[in-house]
Amino acid sequence: MSKYRIKYSQDDKVKYISHLDFLRTVNRVFARSKLPLKFSNGFNPHTIMTIGLPLSVGITSVCDVLDIELTEPMDTAYMKEILNSNSPEGIRILGVKNAEGLPPLFGIDSAIYTARFDSDKEIDIDRFIAEESITIEKKSKRGMKEVNIKDFIRSMKVIPADDTMYAVEMHLNAGNFSNIKPELVIATLAQYSGASFCNIAVNREKIFFEDGQEVF
Repeated sequence: MSKYRIKYSQDDKVKYISHLDFLRTVNRVFARSKLPLKFSNGFNPHTIMTIGLPLSVGITSVCDVLDIELTEPMDTAYMKEILNSNSPEGIRILGVKNAEGLPPLFGIDSAIYTARFDSDKEIDIDRFIAEESITIEKKSKRGMKEVNIKDFIRSMKVIPADDTMYAVEMHLNAGNFSNIKPELVIATLAQYSGASFCNIAVNREKIFFEDGQEVF
């Protein structure tokens, strides 16, 4: 058995497909690439695969990762080439490496996103960033609850906006233990500012483990 970590990007062409559709797509890519996949035991066997941090619908990424198990070792450069040749537009394999001995993906702890958007009025992002507490309602397994959104934001700063009025970089809690969706942060910023945002484009830039190490 051999385990590999695959880094890939998802651009605007695929940002509106669901996570379930993405899984179906990836499994078809693996099948077309004729990888020696390892399957689970039982009545309904499936590919042994772990997605690092599922991507919300409407968001792009240049840093997503998954782990896949094979029944025999393969050359990583060849894997990258064959997977790219069988991937649809919008999904690009950026790297493949042996995952034996690497930290497991369930240890993902945070991620960096960039968000670019236009606003119907001038807003003060720096004032939002400087606030120590901004209470919102956040969905949990037990229903809606009030939380301080700033507890989930590691850092946030204004960056050059390029083709939009505003742009921010956000380092947010992510993973199984504490997480916040970047679109919720942007929605809260809009509400805080009394503004309506449009042309919103959110991209995931980096993913980290608890010790600060990037996942790939």
